[in-house]
Amino acid sequence: IWLVPTEQQLVARARSAFRANSQAEDYATADFYLRKLAALQPEEPDHRLQQAAVQSKLGNEQQARSVALGLMRESGYLPAAEWLSERQFADFAAEAIPSDESWKSLEQILEWILNRQPDHIRALYMRATGLMVRGENSRAQAVLRKLVAQPRGNFGLALYSLAEVELDLNSEQEARAALAARA
Repeated sequence: IWLVPTEQQLVARARSAFRANSQAEDYATADFYLRKLAALQPEEPDHRLQQAAVQSKLGNEQQARSVALGLMRESGYLPAAEWLSERQFADFAAEAIPSDESWKSLEQILEWILNRQPDHIRALYMRATGLMVRGENSRAQAVLRKLVAQPRGNFGLALYSLAEVELDLNSEQEARAALAARA
């Protein structure tokens, strides 16, 4: 009986094998070990998020997003929503003329994040950028002002975007203030 591995040993072995195969870019084998980890620790949401990332690496982007979306909705796991929003934002930004559908999809995820963490820096920045791309500068202005009011939200790109929006809305003084804060 003492030769039979404990559950902790099985988890450690599977986790080690997953990492080794991920680093070796053998994602099919890494996926196998993730499934093993998920069976050993079904309550751990990070395994499913890692599975989404592995599926993406394997080229199964729709399945990866489906896994992340399911995890986000079922367990309210914020890192899954963050991962998914980054993917959606990249798709939105890659379009020459972003479609209403891609914006709606991204905005739903950002809204979900911001309902749970109203001061989420990255979600606020993505929302403001999307609003600017869509030409909704008055809404973008409100989001950017909230963003730059955060301790870590007054980074260069946010301040520059705020200045750009302020200029577009004929608020030259506020634009100068934003640029001065950037310096």
